[in-house]
Formats: sequence, structure tokens, C-alpha cells
Amino acid sequence: MIALGHSASGVFLSLAGTTIVLAGLVPAAGLVPFTVMAGIGLHYVGDWLPHGHYRFDLKNDRRRSLIKLSLDLVVPLAAILWLAGRKFGLGGEWALMIAALIGVHLPDIFENLVDLKILPSNAFAQEHRAFHYEKLHRWRDAGSPLPNQAKALSWLDVYQLALLGLALYLLI
Repeated sequence: MIALGHSASGVFLSLAGTTIVLAGLVPAAGLVPFTVMAGIGLHYVGDWLPHGHYRFDLKNDRRRSLIKLSLDLVVPLAAILWLAGRKFGLGGEWALMIAALIGVHLPDIFENLVDLKILPSNAFAQEHRAFHYEKLHRWRDAGSPLPNQAKALSWLDVYQLALLGLALYLLI
């Protein structure tokens, strides 16, 4: 899944947590660690669904990759956090939003930190990569120019933009 689809799923997760908090069942601080963990799980569910990718290479194509990253991740996250802050204030519900967004992006952040050699490529990193990229990202295209023959973005991936649109609408 491209980042905006993951961001949308983070919004849905945090809104579910906010419903629990507003019902008085659990304080927001008590849900934060569970929200991060559930976000990680949602990331893997999203990656299991058929979806396309685009070329992203911070080492060799930094300028284009940063533009893509801005449009795919930074701008949607800024919009989500701004709308959530406007809707809920900067309290516990906003903290749940941040926790959910961290969780849904953490597996990709981890992979990129390993690629950039900020984190070591140890046994855990290699096992995670095999699970994340080979088992979950199993939708391949033999003619794809992308790494690991990843399926390229297509018009079918518009569902991710639709999910983000719904998530933003729910925050208005």
C-alpha cells in the first residue's frame, strides 16, 4: 500500500479508539500503546491487499523521492493532524491519532532506516524484510521495472485515494 492508504487506515483506527475514549470505557493514555500495535497490524493487512508501488530511492534519486514522499506521506499527514486537532483539540484523541499514524507507518519506517544503514541489517531486520516484502507484498508483475518486480501503480489503486478522502471527510 502506498503511504496515503496506510494513513487513511490510521485515521479509521484512531476514530475507533476515540469512540472508546468518549464512551468513558478507557482513558486515551491507556489506549496509546494498543493503538500503536494495532496500527502495525493494520499496516500488514494493507500490504497483504493487492496494490501498486512507485519507484522510491532516497540514495540515488533524492529529489524525486522527496517530492513523492511529500505528496504521498507528508501532505496527507499534515492535513490529517490539522483536521484532527481542529475537531478534537490537542488532547488525548489527538494523541491517539498520532499513535495510530506512527503504528501504520512503522514497518516502512523501519525498512527505510535499515536501507539507509541507520539501523543494522541484523537477523531481525532480515526476517522482517522476508515477511514484509515477500509474504505480504506478494503481488508481482514479471515485467515491472520496480525492485522485486513489485506491481506498479495503476488506476486500480485509486481505492487508496478514496480511503484517504473518506478519512479526511470523517475528520471534518
